[in-house]
Amino acid sequence: HSFLVGFLIRLVKEKPLGMVGGIITLLLLLTGVFADFIAPFGINEPWGLNRRRLGQPLD
Repeated sequence: HSFLVGFLIRLVKEKPLGMVGGIITLLLLLTGVFADFIAPFGINEPWGLNRRRLGQPLD
């Protein structure tokens, strides 16, 4: 095994809650990094069907 694989196996066996916390932290970090890809429109930008309700023409 490589060092990383051995470390992860030992971490799961000895500190399972630490591993869960690490996974949650990693997911939050990845969500922040890819936020523009996940939600390309701003909160105040109308898109889709909402644009028709506002009377704006669709592009």
